[in-house]
Amino acid sequence: MRPLYLSCRVDFYTLIHKALRSKLFQFSMKIGSADFADNQVVEELGMEFRAIARLLRDHARHEEIFIHPLLEEKSPKSKKPLLTQHREHEESLCDIETRWKELKEAHCSLEERMKMGLEFYRSYNFFVAEYLMHLDHDEAKTMAELWKYCSDEELTAQMDAFEDSRGAEDAMQDLEVLLPALNVHERAAMLAAVRKDEPQEVFEGVCDIAEHVLEPPEWEELKIKLGILEPS
Repeated sequence: MRPLYLSCRVDFYTLIHKALRSKLFQFSMKIGSADFADNQVVEELGMEFRAIARLLRDHARHEEIFIHPLLEEKSPKSKKPLLTQHREHEESLCDIETRWKELKEAHCSLEERMKMGLEFYRSYNFFVAEYLMHLDHDEAKTMAELWKYCSDEELTAQMDAFEDSRGAEDAMQDLEVLLPALNVHERAAMLAAVRKDEPQEVFEGVCDIAEHVLEPPEWEELKIKLGILEPS
């Protein structure tokens, strides 16, 4: 049985991986019911897929900049398979992008276009199946290696370096992706940290984002958890 971690130590993966899974699953459902004969639908799906691909590529790049150096120093054997997986993911993303471009530019019968759409759908979901295994490997094995060989100070320093590399606009965009994928306790902990460490106007801006990206009942529950709103 694979280990499950709920740790008070620095965790590089759990929250962002929740967001990645959410984006991947939502798009899978969307393309499952898409009418690929509609050019506007195909164009919109392409824009959404490019945004997902950009998110995945950014995530891989951040791992290689801020996490892999620790692995290289502390557990070199753990790094090589991760780099191999990253290269394989990039090849798969390029293949899916090619399939979408062929679909967009196709001038063919309805039957052929729907067939191309199905091939796009299946190739995307095959990629997702493989990518989920990578996420699980990071959470169950890579993070365990980092906790085993790295001190809390070393892990915190890398997390701080990552956060310092993100501009204010990047940080706000990160929240737009993260908050809908988290549970109320994770959301409350995140916003409580912002309220503790940042100026009031920053906290208010984060609250504006939360209100925008969460469903009204979720936002109300979060405000109660933060003590902003009294329970009714």
